[in-house]
Amino acid sequence: MWFLELSGRMDGRQPDGNRVGRITVAGTITEYPIPSTTASPINIAVGPDRNVWYTKAGKLGRVTPDGAITEYELPPGGGPTGLSAGSDRCPPTRLIDKLWYTAGNRLGYLAFQ
Repeated sequence: MWFLELSGRMDGRQPDGNRVGRITVAGTITEYPIPSTTASPINIAVGPDRNVWYTKAGKLGRVTPDGAITEYELPPGGGPTGLSAGSDRCPPTRLIDKLWYTAGNRLGYLAFQ
């Protein structure tokens, strides 16, 4: 299972996260630091490429199974909040070619080949 560790101020606390984490069935936890230091990661989803993706302050981040993280800048106009792999009317077992996100009052997607 993959999860996000938040950073910044929340509920009067100062979490020191800014990491993507993975926990195995055996209970082993591995944490991967997110390269950008501003803001906190918000949402996480598995993309059609079978990598884990997250949203964070104007960026989408991709995490490979071995923990390599790459961040991609989004066009200006609001930070991304929602994130979902879309099957685009195909059976749920076929997350074919799009990763959808919301940013500000817009809906966008990344297309995969």
